Amino acid sequence: LEDQIGNLYATGSFSNSSQESVLWLTKINAQGDTLWNFKHDSLNTEGKSLTKINNKIIFCGNSNSSPNNSESKYVIGSLDTNGQTIFNVNYNYYSNLEESCIKVIAKPISNNYHLIANYYTDGENLIFSAELSNQNQVGNSYINGNGNDFAKGADTIPNQNALIICGTTEQTINGFTDIFISKTENGIWNNNFNNNLLLSHSEIDNQKSLIYPNPSFDIIKINGTSSNEKILVFDSMGLKVDDNYLKNGCYSTKHLSAGLYWICFPENNELKESLKLIRL
Repeated sequence: LEDQIGNLYATGSFSNSSQESVLWLTKINAQGDTLWNFKHDSLNTEGKSLTKINNKIIFCGNSNSSPNNSESKYVIGSLDTNGQTIFNVNYNYYSNLEESCIKVIAKPISNNYHLIANYYTDGENLIFSAELSNQNQVGNSYINGNGNDFAKGADTIPNQNALIICGTTEQTINGFTDIFISKTENGIWNNNFNNNLLLSHSEIDNQKSLIYPNPSFDIIKINGTSSNEKILVFDSMGLKVDDNYLKNGCYSTKHLSAGLYWICFPENNELKESLKLIRL
């Protein structure tokens, strides 16, 4: 996080000689000199995200009662730009197995901020977003599905009261984990979305071929192909370097330089499949 005069703010964790970590926040000037350090007063905490609102630095992170505890509780706090504490709060909300607090981000056209987190309840994880003013919650919404949803990141849209959240979801027609993305407008989220674009089981199974050995020095075998199938070979820049046929399902890479290649199978003027090859 950078302010208008080039100072940098960063957060993470600091480990002492006993290997116990605490949430850590630092301010560095444009010349790389440390101006101040802040260390949280609770053990087994780590910083996750920062945002700046006027002269306040808002931070969020995670707290575990022990390093091996899978329950990650929320930690939220604020310092002024001189490193003095404004507020510091531990919440009992928690996530199980995943990080709880994911991001704090200033709300456009406001002195408030958004908290995006993971919230575990009744055996499932929900994606939780709340609008806060200092430590006080002024609005909230739960974004959930039929299975576990996990937030991984978020951002706002300039000059709009909109929040974008991305992550993963198990709310799919085939029970697999897919990409999750949502947009809220004024705290309202439309949960009527279409699963048709999500990865289907047939698409996962469609890649029938396998190269071995890979990486390779010489001859490779391509399983799942006809013995004399036509192939095209492209380099990492997308340039075609070979137009050939397999011989008994094998292909010689002797003429290729070391690097990354794509072996493709043309069918009806289209590429029906592509496989990555690393030539040593």
